[in-house]
Amino acid sequence: MSGSAAALVSDRTMACGAIGSEMKDTMTPGKTYTVAARFQLKGSSDDAAVITVKQQDGSGTEYIRVGAGTATDDVWTLVEGDFTPSVTGGLTHLFLYFEGPAPGTDFYLDGVRVLERPDRDWRREANDSIARIRMRDARGGCGGRVGRPGGGARDGPAGA
Repeated sequence: MSGSAAALVSDRTMACGAIGSEMKDTMTPGKTYTVAARFQLKGSSDDAAVITVKQQDGSGTEYIRVGAGTATDDVWTLVEGDFTPSVTGGLTHLFLYFEGPAPGTDFYLDGVRVLERPDRDWRREANDSIARIRMRDARGGCGGRVGRPGGGARDGPAGA
C-alpha cells in the first residue's frame, strides 16, 4: 500500500478526536458488515488504532468497538472487525469513526472498506462440504474399493 490517497488525521486534542462518516442511511439494522482500514502513525512510536461506531437510538448512545490494533510509523497496520447494527426504537445516528492514538499523535488512514456480509454462513457450508468429502469411500491405487477411514480399510491390494 502506497498511502498516496491516505487521509492525514491531525491536530487532535482527544484520543476520540477522529475521522469518520455517518452510516445511518448506508447500514441496515440486522445486517452484518465487515469494516476495515489501514492506519500508520506519523513520526510516533506504537499506539492504538481503533474502529468505533457511535450508535444513538431509542435506548440512548452506545460506543461499539468494531476493531483495534497497534499502529506504527513504519508500516501500514490493518484493523478490521464485524459490526451488526442492533437498534432499539428509532435510529438517530450511526457514526463510524477511526481513532485511537494519543492526543497530539497524527496518523494516516487509508484503504477504508465497509462490506455487507452475505446472509449465508459460508464458513459452515465449507466445513460441511469438507466433512462430506472426508467421509467418502477412498479408492485404492489399483481401482479397488478400500473403504472409509477408520472403517475397516484394507492395506494394499486384495489378497495381500
